[in-house]
Amino acid sequence: MGLDLTLYEPRQDVFGRPIKDEPIEDFHPGSYSGFGDFRKYLALSVGIVLGDMFGFGGATEWDSVDPYVELLDHSDCDGDIGWYAFEELLKDFTPENRELFIKTVGSDGDAEYYLRKWDMWKHIAERCVEVKGIVRFH
Repeated sequence: MGLDLTLYEPRQDVFGRPIKDEPIEDFHPGSYSGFGDFRKYLALSVGIVLGDMFGFGGATEWDSVDPYVELLDHSDCDGDIGWYAFEELLKDFTPENRELFIKTVGSDGDAEYYLRKWDMWKHIAERCVEVKGIVRFH
């Protein structure tokens, strides 16, 4: 049991009306607690303390320019993120931010695990933008 994601490609009929989205790829980012830890490291890597933020027990409001905001300020159990949000999120999945993430996680036994998650989220963002899709949390 844990967090699952499905990438859907929106579909339309011949008249351009939306019809049932087509699932094209599934992802398993891990357990809910693992996803929570991943987001904690992700936030810390860019100078954000999640516990200070609204929705995580703090009073600081999110700003649309906060790095990784589309992923950090999102429910961990349901909802959708569309390609346009992932397009913004990809601006934060840079080689420089990857290095900051590596330094934040450190060299403990879980570092490799969390780095694989960082790479997976970058892949999800790229795929979603590529197909102009929707990622559904479930």
